[in-house]
Amino acid sequence: MLRHDTLKNIDVATHLGKIRFDEKGESHDLSASQQKGLGKLNGFHYVDEEEEKKKQEELDKKAEELLKQEQEKDEARKAELQAVKENAQAEDKLADPTENPKPKETTPRKKRAPKKSTAKKTEEK
Repeated sequence: MLRHDTLKNIDVATHLGKIRFDEKGESHDLSASQQKGLGKLNGFHYVDEEEEKKKQEELDKKAEELLKQEQEKDEARKAELQAVKENAQAEDKLADPTENPKPKETTPRKKRAPKKSTAKKTEEK
């Protein structure tokens, strides 16, 4: 495959014939040996299609691995959030007096000494 960065959607006349570059700036009109020859010129790049496929497959594998890792992280986060929610609900049940009533704590009261009446003191004066 022959690539050119600026020749996109353009037909080019060369000594090898007319070459059509698509929207990506790629052309498949020439044979591999002709593409290699033009690839040496300034601005043109020869790309071996087999190498390109291998690179694309490697990128696809890496993307799949990253996607799996992200999914595993998401599942772990969801499990952690679920555990936190369950823990909070359990604590709420313990704190809710309607579901788990606590007995009232009673403390014995101290007995007070009876008050002396003030009426006697006023009579004595």
